Amino acid sequence: MRDDRVERKAAASVLESVSRSSASMASEVGEAVKDLQRFAPGVTIAAASSSAFVITARVARSAAYAAGVSCATPVLGTLWGIASVGGASALAGQTARVVMEWPSGDLPKNIQAWRGMTVGGLVRRPLETLHRTMHNFDNATTRTELVKDAIFGSLVYAVLGRGVQTALPSDISYPGALANKSLSANGAHYASDAQRKTLAAFLKKDGCHHCGSRLGKVVGDHMPPNKMAFGSGAAAQAAREGTWKTRVWNLIRMVPKQRFYPQCRPCSDKQSTAVRMGSKILVQHGGAQRLGILVALLVAARHYAKKHHPNEYAAVAKKLEKFPLLIT
Repeated sequence: MRDDRVERKAAASVLESVSRSSASMASEVGEAVKDLQRFAPGVTIAAASSSAFVITARVARSAAYAAGVSCATPVLGTLWGIASVGGASALAGQTARVVMEWPSGDLPKNIQAWRGMTVGGLVRRPLETLHRTMHNFDNATTRTELVKDAIFGSLVYAVLGRGVQTALPSDISYPGALANKSLSANGAHYASDAQRKTLAAFLKKDGCHHCGSRLGKVVGDHMPPNKMAFGSGAAAQAAREGTWKTRVWNLIRMVPKQRFYPQCRPCSDKQSTAVRMGSKILVQHGGAQRLGILVALLVAARHYAKKHHPNEYAAVAKKLEKFPLLIT
């Protein structure tokens, strides 16, 4: 009997412990669900606007690649970069606006789907978004917001990215779209061991200035390339082996100052071919995605503030009235 009582007491203790654990787990799950309900809309808006920006920017960069336009193309390259960033910013902002309306959206006609977090709901929302986006492009307010987003996004991108060159592909014969840190080159001479060590650190941190790769050994890339700077490979070789008279002559004929940029071996091989053949070779890159996502988040934040904090937004907008391009 005594053993039975001990066993029943132990079983009751276990059941009580399990009950307390279940209650605690249920409470934690409940809190997690509340957190999800609170933060999910913001996460959805951020993900949608960021995706819209990155995809649009990549399509625009691919179009520039096909058209032979690079970050080194005079005038047209700058205009293409501004248009690419502005278009991506405008689409990111419009996406944020549409996603914020999802909870109260109406089902378009002739689209049959279930409401709520169901398979049908997951199908319905993209269709509704497409329907409303196409309809809203004819709206004067939407057009105004698109222009504001394009200007705001372009300015932020240009300031944080030191220009819009990262929105374009690189020309292998010129400083790349991702060019950042560099070292002063000693004329036509190749990089020293100390310089290569520093350039290797640049490569590891920022990647190849043409394609963004961080793999392999670094190449000290002369910019402009020796053949372009000195007029021929023979002239570059003469400069490496020349006397002070050669250096004076190079100064008189205004040989440009060269710098070393970190470059990967595949891009170095492509550059050798381009310079030797006198051809134009463009290189795609996947860089500046973080910058693009940051711009998209700031554009989305503008719409979020305008919708959920209208008074504070209006106060800030009034202060910016003296800066027409910054009025948002």
